[in-house]
Amino acid sequence: MGTATVDHTTGPASVGRRERRVAATRQAITAAARDLFDAQGYAETTLDQIAERADVAPRTLFRYFESKEALLFAGYGEFRRSLVQALAARPADESPVRSVVLGLSAMTGLCE
Repeated sequence: MGTATVDHTTGPASVGRRERRVAATRQAITAAARDLFDAQGYAETTLDQIAERADVAPRTLFRYFESKEALLFAGYGEFRRSLVQALAARPADESPVRSVVLGLSAMTGLCE
């Protein structure tokens, strides 16, 4: 008679402390980068400044992002997936320009 195994790795409730800490660190780094990019511009912002603002060592920053450009585009994949879903939900006979405008508006909540 075999023993049954239970998979505890699925679903939001199963996210462990380490995963939460990794996600929080990644979020802190991206938030720091975006704040600094907005305040002083992309070209003028250094990775050392981003690490300091995020309260991580520069070496830690490089464990999460390989370059400043990677930080600039962090989250782009999720944005792209959301846009594709929003466009797929638009009527097939709608003009492409209208679909994009209304799809982006729906994603950002800019207008009804």
